Amino acid sequence: MQKERALNQAFAVRDASAIQELIAPEYAFHFIDGHVSGSLQGTSIAPRGKWVEDSFRNLSNGPLESSVVDARRVGNVGIVISHYRWSGSYHGAGFQYVGFVTDVWVRRAGSWYLLASHAQLSPPT
Repeated sequence: MQKERALNQAFAVRDASAIQELIAPEYAFHFIDGHVSGSLQGTSIAPRGKWVEDSFRNLSNGPLESSVVDARRVGNVGIVISHYRWSGSYHGAGFQYVGFVTDVWVRRAGSWYLLASHAQLSPPT
C-alpha cells in the first residue's frame, strides 16, 4: 500500500518521473468510461508512459481523493482496490469523476512495480 500511496501522490503533483519509476515496462491502463461517452464502453489500452505524458500535457488537476477499499498480497503479486473522487479539466472541458481503480502490483528483485490498472467510473446518480 505504500507504493500505491506514492503513485497517487506522484499523480496528484504531476510528477511523471516518479510515476515512470513505479510502473513496470509492460504496464497498461484499462479504462471503462460511463460518464463521458454516455454508455459503458472500454477505451483502448493506454501503453506505459503514453497516458501519463498526454494527461499532464492536457490535464488541469483538481482535488484527487483516494481511499483503499481492499489490499491483498499473495507471494510476489499484490492487488489494491481504491475508491476515488477527482475533478479538474481535460483539453479545457471540466470533469468530476467518482469511481474505483484496481491496481495489480508485481515484486521483482525486491521492488514493487505497477503492472496493470483498471478504472471504472461509478454510474451517475
